[in-house]
Amino acid sequence: MKKYDKDKQREQWAKYEAMGKGKYVAFMTAIFGGSVLLAVAIPIIVINHIFGGLAYNTSELFLKLSIYIIAMVLFSIVMGSKTWDKKMREFHGYEVAEVEDAELKQYILDGEKIKAVKRYRDITGAKLKDAIEYVEIMCEKYL
Repeated sequence: MKKYDKDKQREQWAKYEAMGKGKYVAFMTAIFGGSVLLAVAIPIIVINHIFGGLAYNTSELFLKLSIYIIAMVLFSIVMGSKTWDKKMREFHGYEVAEVEDAELKQYILDGEKIKAVKRYRDITGAKLKDAIEYVEIMCEKYL
């Protein structure tokens, strides 16, 4: 595996940043989806060729493949979005202001994310999405 230095990573992420988050996530979804689909499709074709036809009717095979592709795309979108947010924080150095609350910090240190999200929302009145993002950032920082 090739190891990249920080300058090459920054240069690559500058290109991604120029694309924007939406295009980056779509691009990564296409790359991940295509590579995983090939990794699954090629062995199925080889097995089918060697051992004969698989015992699926066309509609059953189409349904299973559709469910697999939808799940893979949703997973890719979530992971691409998380990667984008993490790398942007890493390269631009912006941090979230930490809330001074001993109970919240203890929940984060104990790995109790759900309780930490609830506590953060109780303290700040933040939306669920913002609370989850805050707890994820603090977990990365402390754990």
